[in-house]
Amino acid sequence: MKSILLGSAVTASMMLACGPANADELNSQDSMGLYVSVFAGASDPNTLKTTWLTDSGGSIFETSLKLKTGYILGGAVGVQVNDNVRGEVELSRIVVAATDLIKVDGNGTVSPFSSNGHLLENYVLGNIWLDYKNETAFTPYAGGGVGFGWVDSALGGSFFPTHFDDSVGINLALQLGAGVKYAVSDALAVDLGYRYRAMPNVRFNVTGNLHDRKNGDVESHSLLLGLSYRF
Repeated sequence: MKSILLGSAVTASMMLACGPANADELNSQDSMGLYVSVFAGASDPNTLKTTWLTDSGGSIFETSLKLKTGYILGGAVGVQVNDNVRGEVELSRIVVAATDLIKVDGNGTVSPFSSNGHLLENYVLGNIWLDYKNETAFTPYAGGGVGFGWVDSALGGSFFPTHFDDSVGINLALQLGAGVKYAVSDALAVDLGYRYRAMPNVRFNVTGNLHDRKNGDVESHSLLLGLSYRF
């Protein structure tokens, strides 16, 4: 996370030193057009809390899987509708590593388990971003998106992978975000932004004597650094 912040600060400093050669020209250009973007950054996941049901008698227990800060990679294709509105389709993936898992049974007995491996979150999103145009080369923005996603499980340890596998089918996916873009030229821009991602109520494939799990909300907070190019 620190390395990404430092990198973005250095990038911004270099661009400021060069200066927006023609800020007025950049802001007076035709605002409509297709663009492509790529981005990468750090992603901080929330603890994955799930509820399990067993075949024999339907007894319930809960688990909390702790996840470490990972990374996000992605890209998008979009259109600048006017000075203030952009629409795009985004493909992205978040990879986070597991650390520990806590199991609490119906009697309140707590059992810790070691865990390792990764969860891979995959997203296909349709986003709308609202830009705030001004007299500088910096453009703040905010917005969000909706789409679908799925989770690939590559977990190991004393509890996995016997009882934990990939998600079932596809799931509703949501995103909220904000950031600022810096116009390097009339076509190229640098983007520094924050994203909140969520896949509510993800159900996972389960093996062994466990047949169902519910209430698994996959959530993360990401800091991104990206580039966009407008045609």
